Amino acid sequence: MATLVDCSSKISELFYILKAELKALRGGDIAGIERFAAEKSSKLRQLSELMSALEAGAAVKTLQPQLDRLNALSLESGVVLKAVYNGIKSAQDRVRKITHQGAQVGAYGRMGQNLYFQEQSAGNVASY
Repeated sequence: MATLVDCSSKISELFYILKAELKALRGGDIAGIERFAAEKSSKLRQLSELMSALEAGAAVKTLQPQLDRLNALSLESGVVLKAVYNGIKSAQDRVRKITHQGAQVGAYGRMGQNLYFQEQSAGNVASY
């Protein structure tokens, strides 16, 4: 039989996981993202089972402030995860562009036309 204490305890475990995840992400440690995701999923599943075993109404009202704080922390975690994802994707795109880009320097001629200087191997004359 599930109790409010069981639910409150599970919510506290979720707080701990989310705070640890945020601390790791803000510190640049992304190695544990999969572990955090698995832990959160497991704890949320357990909390859901406990909550469904409780009688609705007063029990949920009692837990509502904790659930609201958990929701706010979850949203913050989501924003940070999205920022980390976007940062990694941007860095990968930049590395890909640098890797596939030849060494070129652009300039303009007297008449305003584009001039491109390409890196040549030794002995070859640069093209203009």
